[in-house]
Amino acid sequence: MARSAGVMLALLALAISARAYYVPGTYPQEFKKGDLLQANVNSLSSFETEMPYEYYTMPFCKPPEGIKRAPNTANPGTILQGLRIENSPYNFTMKVKQTAQMACSPDGYYPALTAAQVKNLKHKIDNHYRVNMVLDNLPVTVYDLLDEEQEFVRPGFELGYKENGKYYINNHLVFNILVGGVGWSC
Repeated sequence: MARSAGVMLALLALAISARAYYVPGTYPQEFKKGDLLQANVNSLSSFETEMPYEYYTMPFCKPPEGIKRAPNTANPGTILQGLRIENSPYNFTMKVKQTAQMACSPDGYYPALTAAQVKNLKHKIDNHYRVNMVLDNLPVTVYDLLDEEQEFVRPGFELGYKENGKYYINNHLVFNILVGGVGWSC
């Protein structure tokens, strides 16, 4: 009995002295300079309708290698929520500044939309749908730099907006990826 109490005390001491950061349901990954980092797509969701849609049900550019289920994304949360996390055309190189990358290859644009696709996009914009993405098993978030009183970041980004009766799609994305790790400062 005294031996098991000693073992428990030793384990408790180790647990208290350990410094770690862990988000339940995520898998730690290590990246080196030059490694590929791919953003994955999740869904479109709205706080108004609570009816999610799969990302590729919309007329978005697809990865050149085709749509594939993202590896290492099956965790209890994604399974219970029924999320389908898939690859995207957004690829980054770790610790390398990249600008003006095209998502729609090889022409750099998506073909003309059909009337049904336009109607669907307008419906989603009217219902304030947001595009949800995942980067390194964490949600991609939006922070409004112009709103000084904003106290939190929002998951995903707005599909588009309506102004003076015209619809606009957020189709030019800017990613600011902050990295950190042992021995480096950002």
